[in-house]
Amino acid sequence: MTFEERPTPLMAAAGFLLWFLMLSATLVETDAYRFSAIIVCFYGIYVFRRTLPRPETSFMAWYCLCWSLYVLGRFFYGYFGSPNHEHGSSEWLFAFPIFFGGIGIGLTRMRFHVEKLLLFFFTVAALMLAVSQHWFIIASGEPVSPLYHNNQIHGAVACGLILIGAFYWFLHYAERGLRQSPYGLAAAALTPVIIVLCLISIVGSQSKGVWLALLGTLPLAAILLLVTERRAIIRLPVIGLILAVLGAGLVFHERLWARAGDTVNASLDILDGLMTGKMTAAALLQEKISSGTVPLSLNERLEIWYNALQLVKQAPFFGHGNFWIEKWDQTRYANVGYYLMHNGYLEILIRHGLFGLLALAIMLFGLIAMVWRGYRKGFIPAAGLQAYLMLIFFFALTLLSNSNNRLAIGESLAMLTGGVAFYAQSMERYSALNRRGPAAGSEGA
Repeated sequence: MTFEERPTPLMAAAGFLLWFLMLSATLVETDAYRFSAIIVCFYGIYVFRRTLPRPETSFMAWYCLCWSLYVLGRFFYGYFGSPNHEHGSSEWLFAFPIFFGGIGIGLTRMRFHVEKLLLFFFTVAALMLAVSQHWFIIASGEPVSPLYHNNQIHGAVACGLILIGAFYWFLHYAERGLRQSPYGLAAAALTPVIIVLCLISIVGSQSKGVWLALLGTLPLAAILLLVTERRAIIRLPVIGLILAVLGAGLVFHERLWARAGDTVNASLDILDGLMTGKMTAAALLQEKISSGTVPLSLNERLEIWYNALQLVKQAPFFGHGNFWIEKWDQTRYANVGYYLMHNGYLEILIRHGLFGLLALAIMLFGLIAMVWRGYRKGFIPAAGLQAYLMLIFFFALTLLSNSNNRLAIGESLAMLTGGVAFYAQSMERYSALNRRGPAAGSEGA
């Protein structure tokens, strides 16, 4: 097998289906993405073993492997080292980086069909968004669960990811000329529909965290594009997106403030208390909880966060591993009824402490550096790079108010984030080996 060799029609069809299932977590909340990602990973390992010349295993590949083995080691220590075989809750998802390299190499084989895959995905997304709209429920002011997700927050986050992805999909073809290919014409036709339907779904979901995450992402995306692009064909869609979001805000402003106003005011009071430094975070949270002035949904989060901070304080550097769930029952507000931290960063801290948070931050910046290098080498388009950054940024903001890294959308986004980074690195390394000739490279792993 050679790097430039195209997959057979049968393998291409199988790869198309598997990659669509990986993307489908934003449309339907199932575990299909997980099984397809594992299959793609093992196929990528097979390709790596069979393709010659073969590059050396990179530092980031070893880093992801070592982190994953550390997570699995802690898990098995907790499971076999305790009389109750404590298995925690969703501990294994932190070992997912073990799949990143294989997924990335698998994507190199799918690169010949990525345009078709994205066209198919966004076409299906537009149809499912249209079919699943709850027009009358949204008009009545009741919250809805967008698309086919288990609750409104999950669906709203998914719509945010689809919206951002569709926007940069359009920009990619706008940079090259929309009329230059049928894919560009399709992007021009589908993207406005997807953006409008996603905005309606996000407003209808009444998910305040997603509203704020989208409002936080939009200015950064707009500034980045307006600074780097001078062409009107690029700037006009950016201005159009800003106007669309502002228009949605104006149309629904009374409903938005009625839903989020009390929470925003309470959150600002908490931030002000933290900034002044008069009280510790735990003491401030406890005061707000006991005040009775905080909206119910935020009050539940404050109780959860207070519990989580108790656990972090007990083991700040390396966390509790699997045993956090046992200790949860000993916290002050253990009867809150949730084992989700409603904050993705606290999910990491209670399990793996500051060490884990730092290790994952280094991993993320390493993956971003790989994509940036892929962009500089011409393997990642400009719109692809910005989409990568904005999807990560948007999702990082949603983690402040919900544990989306423990959801199907979060797990699949992590797989894709790692996979795209290793795709960029693999493209560079395989291309360099092929330029040097068949004698180059290593025949070992």
